[in-house]
Amino acid sequence: MGSMSHLPMVAELVEEALKGWSNSSSGESAEALGLAVEGKRHVCGTASHDAAALMRFQRRMSPSCVQLTYMFDGDHHGVVYYLGSKNGQQAFVNPALSGQMQVTASSPRCRFTDAKALTSRNFVRVNKACPNRDGFIWWQADLGAQHSLACNYYTLRADASGNCLHDWELQGSQDGTTWNMLRAHSNDQTLKMAGQYASWPIPKRAACIAFRFFRLYQGSSADLAEPARLRHPQGRQMSLTYLELYGCFSIESPEGQTSAE
Repeated sequence: MGSMSHLPMVAELVEEALKGWSNSSSGESAEALGLAVEGKRHVCGTASHDAAALMRFQRRMSPSCVQLTYMFDGDHHGVVYYLGSKNGQQAFVNPALSGQMQVTASSPRCRFTDAKALTSRNFVRVNKACPNRDGFIWWQADLGAQHSLACNYYTLRADASGNCLHDWELQGSQDGTTWNMLRAHSNDQTLKMAGQYASWPIPKRAACIAFRFFRLYQGSSADLAEPARLRHPQGRQMSLTYLELYGCFSIESPEGQTSAE
């Protein structure tokens, strides 16, 4: 408490010093030098006539986020579980059913294609996305208009069909139209068995960028190299029963400020 009583005296001394500087300097005033006392801090700004330059030196708060860290395959630390449990505040509910996020596939929903199954955390024996009319295959996740994720890890799980993924890309997008490749897999033999989990890190440069949309993508047959086409003798499809994403998850408030739930 004693130190607080000296603050007015300190402010007066600084003010006197600034007046003395102003009187002794050759035409440069304290205002022109931007010297001031702000609370407990001495602030040295730029010249008063350069307001634009002053703005460059304003303190900027880095956007807050929830760090969702991969621990092990099938854990409860990814963005799907975060949204489905409202940050652990309730029992998990598939966020694609509750409207917290949207999941779609390249082929229409049918007996063997259910995009929402990827975020249900339930094992589905057969769940596949097939080529659309342009020959492309994808599973796509939309985190919502106010959500974004700088993804640094992700997990997939094979269904029981035995048609495991070997050639695909994980892509991210901010508008659902322009896509950026986060990681490419060519003849990746990690997934080998029915029901198997597998996880992969995202390269650091790609993991620094936040996206609203993510998709697992495979181009048309013409886009695949000959070895890749030979790996799909029974027709191309992407068979999966689980998707989870990790990284720095941010939520934008209606005022446009980024905050964490």
